[in-house]
Amino acid sequence: MTERRNQWYKIQDLQLRSTPKVLFLVACSVIGLAGLLTNLPIIITNILHRFRHNTMSDYYSRPLVDRRDGSQLVRASVMARRSTLVTEDDRGNSYFSAVSLQAKYKYSHVVLALSVFNFLSSIILIPNMAILLCWNVNADFSNYVVSLTMIWNVFQIMFVFIFQFINTTIQCLSICFPLHFSLRRSPLFTAFFLIIALCMATSISELLLMEKDLSGDARGNKVAKPSSESEHVKWAMAIVIQIPFAVYCLTALLTLVMYSLIMRSIHSSQSFVKRVSIPSIPSSDSRGSGSLMRQSLLRFWNSVLRQNIQSFITLATSTTALYLLEFPYMLVFCSACEPHYCVLICHLAVHTVQPVLHITLSKAFREVFRELFVKADRGSISSLDAIMVDQPTAGG
Repeated sequence: MTERRNQWYKIQDLQLRSTPKVLFLVACSVIGLAGLLTNLPIIITNILHRFRHNTMSDYYSRPLVDRRDGSQLVRASVMARRSTLVTEDDRGNSYFSAVSLQAKYKYSHVVLALSVFNFLSSIILIPNMAILLCWNVNADFSNYVVSLTMIWNVFQIMFVFIFQFINTTIQCLSICFPLHFSLRRSPLFTAFFLIIALCMATSISELLLMEKDLSGDARGNKVAKPSSESEHVKWAMAIVIQIPFAVYCLTALLTLVMYSLIMRSIHSSQSFVKRVSIPSIPSSDSRGSGSLMRQSLLRFWNSVLRQNIQSFITLATSTTALYLLEFPYMLVFCSACEPHYCVLICHLAVHTVQPVLHITLSKAFREVFRELFVKADRGSISSLDAIMVDQPTAGG
C-alpha cells in the first residue's frame, strides 16, 4: 500500500530535462491541439442536433408495447406469419424489429459527456502537466498545479471508464435484450449525477488526505518517530488511491463479460438469418407475394444485423484503445514499472484518441457532417454520402 502511494507521488513529481523535456512538450502541444479540434466539433454538432431534432423518441425508448412505432413490429410479425418459410421463427422477427425500434441516439449522451470532459482536459490538465514536469515555478503556484493535476487524474480515470462502461451496458442490453430494455431519461441522468458525485468525492478525499500526508511527512522530518495519526493518514491515502485502480479492473472485467454476450447474440442472429435465407419451398406464381415479403424481411434483418456489428466494432475499438492507453498508468500504480514521461503521454492521449473513435459512433455528428457537405457540393460528395448512409443508425 505504502509503495503504491509513493509511486503515485513519483509520477506527479517527474522533473524532465533536455530531450525528454522537448519530447514531452511537443507531445502535450499535439495532444492538446488535437483534443480541441476533435472534441469541439462533436460538442457543437450534438448540441445543434438536439435543437434541430428535439424528438424524445430519438434519444430515449419506452417499453415496446407503449411505443408509437409499435405498429411496425405488428406489421413485421404479420408478414412473418404469412411467410411460409419463417413462421417457425416469429420470435426472431420480433427480436430484429425490437432492435430497430431502439432510440437512434442512445449513445450520444455518453459521447457528449466524454467530449466535454476531454475538451476541458485539453484546456486545463495538459497545460498543467507541461508546467508541472517541465518548469520550475514558485512554491505556491507549484502546490496549486500539483493539487489540480492529482485531482484531475483521479477524476479522469473514474469518469472516463465508468461513462464508457455505461455505453457498453446500453449496447449490451439493447442488442441482447431488446424486447425488455428501454432507455429512460430519469434513470440515465440520475446515474450520471451519482457517477459525477462519486468521482468528485473520491478526488476531493484524495486531495485532503494528500495535504495531511505531506504535512505529516514534513512534521515527521523534525521528530524522530512519526505519529500514529500520520501513519493512519498514509494508509487512508493509499486506500483512496486504489479506488481508480479498482474501477479500471472491475469495469474491464465486466466489459469483457458483456462483449462475450454481445458476440454470442450477434452470432445467434447471423445463424438465424442464414437459416431462414435458405429456401425450402420452390417459388411459384401462387407464392410470389410470400416470396417478396420474405425477401423484404431478410433485407430488413440483414440491415439491422449489419448496424449491430458496426456499432459493436466501433464501441469495442474505442473501449479497447482507452484501456490500452491507460494500462501503463495502472502498471505504475502496481509498482510494475517505474514512472516515466511516456506513461503520462499515453495517459493524456486518451483525450485525443477517444473523440476520434467516437466520431464514427456519434450519429448526430455524422448526420450534421453529411448535411453540411451535401449542401456545399452534392455532386462531389455522393460517394461519401453513400458511405455515411451505410453507417449504423442505432448509434448515438
